[in-house]
Amino acid sequence: GRGRRGGYKMSVNAQPQWIWTPEKTAERNAFVRFRKVFQWNGERTDIHVTADSVYVLFVNGQYVGQGPIRSWPFKRKYDTYDITPYLQTGKNVLAVRVQHYGVGTFQYNCGPAGLWVRLQTGDVTLVSGPDWKTSIDPAFATLTPRISIQQAYEEQYDARRADRWQHVDYDDSAWADAVPVDAPELAAAELVPRDIPHLTLEPVQPKRFVSADAVR
Repeated sequence: GRGRRGGYKMSVNAQPQWIWTPEKTAERNAFVRFRKVFQWNGERTDIHVTADSVYVLFVNGQYVGQGPIRSWPFKRKYDTYDITPYLQTGKNVLAVRVQHYGVGTFQYNCGPAGLWVRLQTGDVTLVSGPDWKTSIDPAFATLTPRISIQQAYEEQYDARRADRWQHVDYDDSAWADAVPVDAPELAAAELVPRDIPHLTLEPVQPKRFVSADAVR
């Protein structure tokens, strides 16, 4: 049966939906944010996540990981993380930023934009669906040049337009409700676990300061 307890959808057999924003996004190089607030019951919690084209996952404001790795459109890879260390008793938030290229590269076959998430803790399942909140990310520029024909777009980030959207105390009441993606190719795709290790993300300090320029 289905019910609610502390923000979770209570269904062992809950199936995630591919979701996106109802807002009009850039046809190419679109950046969309997603949030889901929930209550944690203290058990080990794993999350499975994938997206088209790429995602970055945060839990309670902390970076967790990014992906997915390369795969065929009909056999999509998803990533699994143990997010128990990032959770706190009571209210928590999943925050995911998805970048959709809107164009193929030498590493990526262009497909419909979307996010897919399944979180499992004990007998409680939380899945991506219309109860997630979503908004276009204003901090990332969409009109940027391609890095090369082999790759996607140059990243241009304006920190002045960023906010604390990854944190649990952020007010997302003005955000839209996510909508299911109407794309048969996503619905029919087989989802399989990632089969290579995750990349690391390690800070590297500069060796020396070379120069700085002001640009208009």
